[in-house]
Amino acid sequence: YATELDRNRLLREQLRSCGGEAAARVVAATESSELPGIGSELDDACDVDWATSYENLVACNGALTDRLRSAQESAGGVARAPLVFQVDLPQMGERQALELMPYFGRGSAFYSVRARLPLGLQLAKQGQGDLQGAFLVEDVVQGGSAEASGRILPGDILQGLTVAAEGEDRSGWTDVVSSFVGGLEGGSLRQALIDATFVPTLEDLVDKLQGNRDLGDDVELTLIFERDVSKSPAPVEPLQPVLGDAGDALKRDPLDGLLSPTRSTDIA
Repeated sequence: YATELDRNRLLREQLRSCGGEAAARVVAATESSELPGIGSELDDACDVDWATSYENLVACNGALTDRLRSAQESAGGVARAPLVFQVDLPQMGERQALELMPYFGRGSAFYSVRARLPLGLQLAKQGQGDLQGAFLVEDVVQGGSAEASGRILPGDILQGLTVAAEGEDRSGWTDVVSSFVGGLEGGSLRQALIDATFVPTLEDLVDKLQGNRDLGDDVELTLIFERDVSKSPAPVEPLQPVLGDAGDALKRDPLDGLLSPTRSTDIA
């Protein structure tokens, strides 16, 4: 719920940055819960008491996302459309799908990196402008696994990452015991791929990256980055989005893994 509230705030701020009378009316309406003449779909989604309803808040955010794309088109910009990727997770021996919204439009290229902690990345959460909400790579620190990969450049955006999340079976004390012994069948931790833009702060991001250590000190993370290829060289092995009906079939709840509670293995 807190994540969706943060997303609601971010969407309204992005609408403000689009400018124009239509965007301003939508922002004012969603803040006052009065939506005269804005459009029936948005009326139905946001003109409710979503402050106490998670489902209504999610619906409102979906409507705001659609309106943001329309506002971007009206302002003469390029409306961003989400892309679905299937990414290999060798640590889990599987592939997971993730839907991501590009920041760089037609100049976007996505790529994945597998690396261990410490990464050696200097990141900054962007609070305004076209990259609002993004974790921007400011520097690749010498000696870290990010530098050793030879793939990550300043100016890239961290779009996705693996986190430690609970497995499908969360039954009773077996789940607790499994966290102490490093994971047992039926209650073990697993890696889940999440959208980094749903992580509210840099501190939260660091916590989620470090949380992968619950899977073992030598755990390998999978990271997804976006690059503006109009300003930087194209990645050597870009990820290709899954298009059409196949991509739609792979879409899942973007909060999967993000809200799954992880368990501490710190035993004094």
